Amino acid sequence: MRWSDKDGDYTVLEQKGAHQTPFKLGNTAEHGLVFTFTGADATNATVEGVLSGVEPPVDAWFHLAGVYDAATRTATLYLNGVQAGTAQLSFPSWNVQAPLWIGAAMAGSLPRVRLQLVPSVTTASTCKHARSAEAKPGMASMMRVSASCRTTPAGPPTCK
Repeated sequence: MRWSDKDGDYTVLEQKGAHQTPFKLGNTAEHGLVFTFTGADATNATVEGVLSGVEPPVDAWFHLAGVYDAATRTATLYLNGVQAGTAQLSFPSWNVQAPLWIGAAMAGSLPRVRLQLVPSVTTASTCKHARSAEAKPGMASMMRVSASCRTTPAGPPTCK
């Protein structure tokens, strides 16, 4: 993706319930890049997650990934394949039967998004994060917001 401003509150991905969003991937002026979760669909619900303090690049293509491990209730945020922060939630994630909003509130370009839902695993996992393809003028950059897990007979699941 490519943003033209870093000082606003921007949403890359979220899903809206009646009162809250179960999760949000984006940026806030106060905390930089964020990957947050809400404890319930209630007006006074607790919000926890990664408040990275990392400012997003401006006028440059970048790759942003949020990975949630339901087994450990851990949220991890990656910027260009490098971990920008991690947080363990005190509550489980919850599901909302509503559309997923992509690029709902942001200043810039979001030409492609890749999402994957995978079943949770109970063994330890090792994560590898792919970087987006090199962006050329007029060409879409890739953003991956997911964990795709594959179990191999020789070891633990590998996520990328």
